[in-house]
Amino acid sequence: MAESVFVRHANPCVTGVRAYVPGPTASMISTRYGIGLDSIIKLSSNEAPLGPSPAVRSALHTIAEGDELHRYPAPYPAELVRAKADHGTCRDHRQGEDRR
Repeated sequence: MAESVFVRHANPCVTGVRAYVPGPTASMISTRYGIGLDSIIKLSSNEAPLGPSPAVRSALHTIAEGDELHRYPAPYPAELVRAKADHGTCRDHRQGEDRR
């Protein structure tokens, strides 16, 4: 099988990530556990029943009050890249560079 263009150009850290496997649908849960669909509240994988944590709310407020909300973030934020390299998450030749 030929290697995809994505795999050829992707950072090695990305190619090791497992593919997302969605959870069961409300219908599947209803059938499996014998619960009526009208009794099921199905949250998506990226939803939380309690909403964002106080720390996230605070971070969002800080960002919204700043002058950078309308700008894209740096594609290779030096602090994050350094932290990932220190943690051993991935090795990146761009570490320490500000690519903005």
